[in-house]
Amino acid sequence: MKLTGNKDVDRKILNNLEDKDLVKFCLVDKKANTLCNDQNQTNQHDSVNNIYFHQVSLLITLLFYYIMRYCILLSSLTEIKKIKILKRGDKNT
Repeated sequence: MKLTGNKDVDRKILNNLEDKDLVKFCLVDKKANTLCNDQNQTNQHDSVNNIYFHQVSLLITLLFYYIMRYCILLSSLTEIKKIKILKRGDKNT
């Protein structure tokens, strides 16, 4: 897929796209992907691989965040159970 047929103009257009739109464009077909992977395009804009790296990095960060929240929740639940057990123990004595 070609935009204008002029590589310089096409690069300028792609350079102004949002990252998510650039990824969508690059996945349209082989010609679009070739244009995205053009060496000059890589120098002017984040390459698709770099965009994927940032997305994966964000996913890992979010995963770590949710794992930490889960651990805090488990810790809180454990403390609540300990308190309930201690209160039951006080009633029995």
